[in-house]
Amino acid sequence: SANQREFLPKPPNDITDSNNPPKKGAKIEVYGFVGWICSYSLFVLYLLWAYLPDHILHQLGITYYPNKYWAIATPTFLVFSALMGFYLYMAINFIITEPLDSFFTIQDPHSKESDQTDLRKYNNEESIPPITDIPITVVNRYLYPPQLKGHHKRSHSYPVVSNNPL
Repeated sequence: SANQREFLPKPPNDITDSNNPPKKGAKIEVYGFVGWICSYSLFVLYLLWAYLPDHILHQLGITYYPNKYWAIATPTFLVFSALMGFYLYMAINFIITEPLDSFFTIQDPHSKESDQTDLRKYNNEESIPPITDIPITVVNRYLYPPQLKGHHKRSHSYPVVSNNPL
């Protein structure tokens, strides 16, 4: 109908239309494709250099190339560097982690305390409360519930935690 045609986009009159410049995504796709072709070409050249004997490379007219030692040393160095990067990342995290008895494991400058009145607004199953730190008093209340008088403390007590955050 006529009403539906008003909302449909109009096709460009010409591909080189000055009002419709080429999209940025098309350039990125071309760069990605060229990068993919170049990486595969370089990998094939690397394999030819690594596996072809020297006399065949000389017959092809290729006389200036690195020593075959580097065909093994470079990938080994790259794999070793990647593995050491993972270990270095873990080591840095261990170094900057606070000790377990530090106050900063409970609260730090980035802590966001929850406002109890704010949490009551989200106390239904359809809403998601904002991300905040749980106050240590609430954590202690759930982990260490008060013991009833006359009952002996069990050696392993597992508190039942409800879905209610208050």
